Amino acid sequence: MDLVLFFNALNKFDGHSDVISRFIKGLIQGLARSKTRVKIYLSSYPWKALQNHFSAYPQITLEIHTKVDIKDYVTRSVKSWSSTAPFTHRLVSAILTRANGVFL
Repeated sequence: MDLVLFFNALNKFDGHSDVISRFIKGLIQGLARSKTRVKIYLSSYPWKALQNHFSAYPQITLEIHTKVDIKDYVTRSVKSWSSTAPFTHRLVSAILTRANGVFL
């Protein structure tokens, strides 16, 4: 049997990061002895405690890959207001910084 588990928004966990990390690592270790093929995907905003616990596992930092798309979208949107506005570059830069790679 194949099984895929998704754990989204781990940074929203209301307890200590060690608790959720031990739970997930327990799942991973238990699966190593199982005949079931399992993939586990975790998602979270950057949370140093989780990064420390799972740094040995493959990972992707999505916001690195979305920054260009966000910049293109914001630039087009701002220019549609006024292409000659002197603050356009600063506004785009401020939005990109605050977005931190996340579309909202």
